[in-house]
Amino acid sequence: MTDEKKKLIREQLFLATDFQKKWNKYLKAFGKDIDELFCDDIEKKIRLSEGLEHLSNNRLSDAYHVIRHFESVCVTDVDRRIFDRLIKLCLNEEEMSKAKVGDWVKQSHGGYYQIIKRTTDYVVIKRAFDHKFIYAKQSVNIDGFAIELTDLKTYQFVEKEELLAIKNFFANNPDEKTEFLRYTDTILSLREAILKANFQEAEWEFRQFSFYRCTLEKVAFIVNLKDYGDHIGVTYGFTSIVDQDHLRHYGEDNSNIKIRFHSVIKTDEDKIAVASEVKRVYDTYLNRSKDEILSLKKERQKQFLQKIADKMKPLGFKKKGAKWTRPLERDFCLEFEAQKSQWSDEYYFNVCVYHKDVQFPQCYGTRLNTNGKGIYNWQLMTDEELNCLLEEAIQNILIPIINTPLAELGTRKEIWQGCTCQRNKCNTCWVQKNLWEANETK
Repeated sequence: MTDEKKKLIREQLFLATDFQKKWNKYLKAFGKDIDELFCDDIEKKIRLSEGLEHLSNNRLSDAYHVIRHFESVCVTDVDRRIFDRLIKLCLNEEEMSKAKVGDWVKQSHGGYYQIIKRTTDYVVIKRAFDHKFIYAKQSVNIDGFAIELTDLKTYQFVEKEELLAIKNFFANNPDEKTEFLRYTDTILSLREAILKANFQEAEWEFRQFSFYRCTLEKVAFIVNLKDYGDHIGVTYGFTSIVDQDHLRHYGEDNSNIKIRFHSVIKTDEDKIAVASEVKRVYDTYLNRSKDEILSLKKERQKQFLQKIADKMKPLGFKKKGAKWTRPLERDFCLEFEAQKSQWSDEYYFNVCVYHKDVQFPQCYGTRLNTNGKGIYNWQLMTDEELNCLLEEAIQNILIPIINTPLAELGTRKEIWQGCTCQRNKCNTCWVQKNLWEANETK
């Protein structure tokens, strides 16, 4: 579709009777000068209408997240004044300044939270229910127990009937209330201890508590805390600093810590043991330069891949990069691959069968999935976890393929249903077309 055709469709939508009725409703509610925004850019007006619809329905957080994206395109003073007015309507700064510990607040699609700590600089809230809780009436909807730092500006106080529903739920489910409050004091005490140890806290990281302490130029030690409901996760280690401002604002994501470790806290004993382990890692790698940190990461990654090689070699696989292959019959190969994600410092593990001259199309391919996601954080995997994953692949996938003639494999649905040659006989397929058809008629 050409840009001109897209533009015409948007203009027709904007001029449609139903849309104009809504648009005039927005102008009446929020000011007729809104019609002057963005001049004749119909696409921006249509996108703005989404935020105005949220605002009309008092879904303030949703309205804020739509409207705030228009700040960069407000080029005139008039545009900026209109934008500032709309943003102010989305925020509850004055009302939420009255919020105190124990109050319940909400976001229209974010859920229901309780304030568990408040100072002049930050607010800590803990999520108890998703946004569907009040409407579900009967189902247990405690969701993740996530603790977040926030300024509350896009939140609202819960209504009386919502507060009553929350109180009734906890009254009828005392065990759920105990679980909800379980790690609150622990994670806040850990936060205080980390700050006393001269760490800085990321300003805008809401998904977890994120702390950093610069050790040398372009090197920092990271400690991230997150409440998972049944435990507190502590991810820590050294990272190389590319952008100091980004670190100050957002901290460092777990998967981007160059030399990283992970520990779990469930008991007071765990808390003491983890604190000791974090200190050990800090002392071990302290005063390492950025280049040394990156070199150490590379060496650890090499050792990780070598553990896979040690498992593959007895089966006749040969290593090339992060792939291990071994020959099958009739010029076909079996491959096990550790595929590095292009988006994070994690790995996928793939198994495929292909002709030695033509790797694509694949006759058979599958991806290991033992953790529900199919992607593995190699630095946080224990030797036991890696061995379990590899043994499962070896016993359930690799050895059956190695020990079974290809023609027989081709009769098994779990094998041939993944064939990418569209089940047509081709030069690189081990299965005769009549076998496909025979299986389909069974």
